[in-house]
Order: sequence, then structure tokens, then C-alpha cells
Amino acid sequence: MAVMETEQDLSALAEQSHARWIGARICAIGKSASTQGNLRDIASRRNRQRALRAAAPRLGSHEHGRNNMKPSRKQTSLLAAASLACAIVLGLATASNAAVAATTTKVPDGARPMTAAELYMLYHDKSWRWPDGAGRMQNTDRRFSAWVDGTGGQSWAEGRWAITDTGRLCLEATWHAASGQFPAKTCFVHRIFDGTIYQKRETGGAWIVFRHPTTEKTDEATNLIADDLVSQRLEALKTSLTVRKTE
Repeated sequence: MAVMETEQDLSALAEQSHARWIGARICAIGKSASTQGNLRDIASRRNRQRALRAAAPRLGSHEHGRNNMKPSRKQTSLLAAASLACAIVLGLATASNAAVAATTTKVPDGARPMTAAELYMLYHDKSWRWPDGAGRMQNTDRRFSAWVDGTGGQSWAEGRWAITDTGRLCLEATWHAASGQFPAKTCFVHRIFDGTIYQKRETGGAWIVFRHPTTEKTDEATNLIADDLVSQRLEALKTSLTVRKTE
């Protein structure tokens, strides 16, 4: 009995480590200093996974070895949740204006980083509308909350938003899906020149005109609205995903 319990623990740990490692590989965002730490964690988990997978056949039966030849339902669901978190990390919000994002935008040489005060005025107590969801930057405690409900799955998040005098807006939260929860941090950089605001996702993003001096319909900034698009839908998703986990 003790051997079987050890086998189950090893198998579960291997599945979770493998799924999270694949999700991180899909993201491919290992350029920042903070992500380098994550990559070291991933490498460590991968090494543990290899050791566990090597040990598992010695502990298990022939049936266990045959089951290891294909991913389990739990492993598949963990991979799906990791992929969902990856999509969020890669900047789901910037997809809300595909036409603008598709154009090549050159930031003028004289553009300067926006200050924290300017970013605060732009984002505080606003909802950012996305194609399949929305995020909200509350002034109180700088709370950030969001939900996503699309072809990639359902998820909700709670965390914090932060701004700096170097033009950075960062959304850091834990995203919850039916198969698990995953931390994600997405940062955007902003420049301003003659009243025009330029924005791009910090890692791997392309510059877009976020807002013209006189706001245009295609400006991404038009998706920042004062109405709360998050709270009610977030609570509904919390309930829905909780019920699904208990079924």
C-alpha cells in the first residue's frame, strides 16, 4: 500500500510538472530578468520530472507503465489551463484592435516615457474591454480583476496593477481556470509625443497608436471605459468554475 501511494504521488507530480513546463515553453517569454528566474524553476522542475519518470516504472505495475504511454485526462486539462494562462501573458488585451495592431507604427525620436501620474489618469478606475473579456484597474488598493470567456476557455483573475515613471503599466494576477490556477504578469510600455500616446506590450509587442490627440474610433484607448465591465461577470465565472470543479 505504501508503494502504491508513493507511485500515485510521483505520477501526479510528474503530470503537473510536465504540463506547466509545456505551458511555459509555449509562452516563450524568457527575455526579462524576472522570467529568467522562472526558467530556472522550470529547468529544476524538468529535472525532477525526469527523475520521477525514471523511478516510476520501478515502483509501478505493467498496467501503470502502459498508462504512462498516453497523457491522462488530468494532464491534458492542466496543459489546456497552462495554455490559457500563456495567452493572457502574451497580451490578450492588445488583440482588441487587430486593424491598428497590424499596421507598422514608428515612434518619433522625440517621444518620451509617460509618467506614473499620466498613466494613472489614463487607467485608474477604468475597464479595459477585450474581444473575449475585460480587465478593471481599480483605484482602491490598485486592485486588478479580469475575466475571459472565449474559444480558449473560461478564466478569471485577481491581483494588482502598477505604474512607473518609465511609462510601464503592469498587470499581475493569479488566473483561475477549471483545471488550476496560474500566475501571470503582463506589462505595457507607453510613449507620448505631441499628444499622441504610443503603446506596446513590453515583451514581443509591436508599437501601436494607443490614442491620437483627438481620439479616433480605431484608437485602442476607446476600449478604456468608466463602466464596470468586470465585477458581475467575474463573480458569475467564479461560481461556474467552482461548481464545475466539484462535479
